[in-house]
Order: sequence, then structure tokens, then C-alpha cells
Amino acid sequence: MKKLRSKGGALVSNIAKMKACKRIKLLLSAYADGVISTREKGRVEKHLAQCPECARLLQDLTDIKEVMLTIPAPETPPYLVTRIQAQLRQEQKKFKPRQVLTPVWQLLGAILVIFAIGLGIMLGSALARTNGIYTEISFLNAEPSLDNLFVIENAGQQ
Repeated sequence: MKKLRSKGGALVSNIAKMKACKRIKLLLSAYADGVISTREKGRVEKHLAQCPECARLLQDLTDIKEVMLTIPAPETPPYLVTRIQAQLRQEQKKFKPRQVLTPVWQLLGAILVIFAIGLGIMLGSALARTNGIYTEISFLNAEPSLDNLFVIENAGQQ
């Protein structure tokens, strides 16, 4: 039984090491480029000190980066930019942006707004006239007094 436990313990530690290596391998390229946080840099360096496999991988990445920097950039043909711009213009013609409201709907909306304003003005003036009539009727239904009679007589003369 002791042999099984020790094998199991070794298996567990190998799985943990593989997980750690997997996490560090994801960070190696950023580490090689120097664009890694201080905290992650410390984790990577600690792991590299204990893991020769990941250290070799980092060395390979560094070597590849150095070789890539020695390769000259390819020259672009002078007509390339003009050709790409022409293709973009053709694509833009194919896909016109859809207008939210067509001119017909815009015109109908404007007519509706004008109609609503006119209707409001007409109703407002009608209500004002109606209030005036109700005021005169209520005035006429008031109890007779000398003041009311004087105003009624003057209203009739106009």
C-alpha cells in the first residue's frame, strides 16, 4: 500500500507541475517581450528557476525573436494603398447605410405636427369663446342688484 500512495503522490505533484507549466507558458511570450506585470514577472522567474523545460522554451522564444528582428520587412508595392482604397470605396457603395426615416415619413411627420398645432389653436380659441359665453350666462343668472342691472343695460347698448 505504501507504494501506491507514493505513486499517487507523485502523480498529484506531476499534475500540479503540468498545470503550473501551462499557466507559465501562456505568460512566456509577454515575459520575453517585457510587457508583463511585476507580480506575473516574479511568478514566471520563480517557475523558470525550478523548471528546465519552461526555461528552454523561453530561450527558444528569445532566439526566434532575435532571428525575426534580422529579417527585413517586405516592401509593399506602390499601388497597394491606392488599390485597397478603391476596393473600400466599392464596398461602401454596396452597403448604403439605411435611413431611419425616409423623406415621405419625414414629410408626413411634419404635416402631423402642423395639424396638431393648428388643432390646438382652434380648440384653445373655441374654449376661450365658450368660457366667455358661460361667464355671460352666469352673470345673467345672478341675483338682481343695482350693479348687475347697470351692467346689463350697458351691455345691451353696445
